Formats: sequence, C-alpha cells, structure tokens
Amino acid sequence: MVSETGYGTASGLLDTARELSSLFGIICAGTVLMTEERSSLAGGATTGEAFVSGYRTALTVAVITMAAGAAIGAILLAPRTEDSLGL
Repeated sequence: MVSETGYGTASGLLDTARELSSLFGIICAGTVLMTEERSSLAGGATTGEAFVSGYRTALTVAVITMAAGAAIGAILLAPRTEDSLGL
C-alpha cells in the first residue's frame, strides 16, 4: 500500500508533466505557424492569407500528432490477458 504522501507526489508529477507537454505543444504549433507564414509571404501571399495558411498547417500537424498519440496510447493501454502475457 502506498503512503498518503505518495499520492501528493504523484499528483504533482502528473500536473507538471501535463503543463510541460502543453508548453511543448504551444511552442511546436507556433514554430510551424511562423515557418509556414514566412514561406507563404515569400511566395507572394498577403499577410492574411499567409497567417491562415500557417494556422491551417499548425492545426493539421497538431491533429496528426494527437491521433498518433491516441493510437499509441490505445495500443500500450490495451487490457492484457494471461494468454497475451505468455502465462
């Protein structure tokens, strides 16, 4: 059995991991947005068109990343039976 102090530590670690992953996601989305926006501006797009293009690309990358994470999570968290464990 885990002591009650362990629950607080686990909660703190999970909260920190969630905050850091959110920060990482925002940084990545901003980088993709700015890169695509600059590319569109260099190609002759207007400021508004370039922003929309960057935003669309950033959201597409975010959706693909979330779908990949959901698939990996579903595989890793699938219930295990005794047969699949070789017991």
